[in-house]
Amino acid sequence: MKRFGWCFIGSGSITRRVLAAFPLMDGAFLASVYSPTFANAKSLANQHGARACATLEAAVADPDVQALYLATTHNAHTPH
Repeated sequence: MKRFGWCFIGSGSITRRVLAAFPLMDGAFLASVYSPTFANAKSLANQHGARACATLEAAVADPDVQALYLATTHNAHTPH
């Protein structure tokens, strides 16, 4: 099975709902997570064995990331 790493931008309820479906997707795993509140990113990352990133750039640049999920509020999509 090939592993497929995801980067999540945001760590709220939508992120947790999407991550709940990961066991249904062969190989999907949370590689990195960024949240404007680093403590939230760290908490989520620790729960899933992922990297918590202090910057958006670091989260996206993670070598294990193949896809990005933008899970912030709609008003933050453009800046992110």
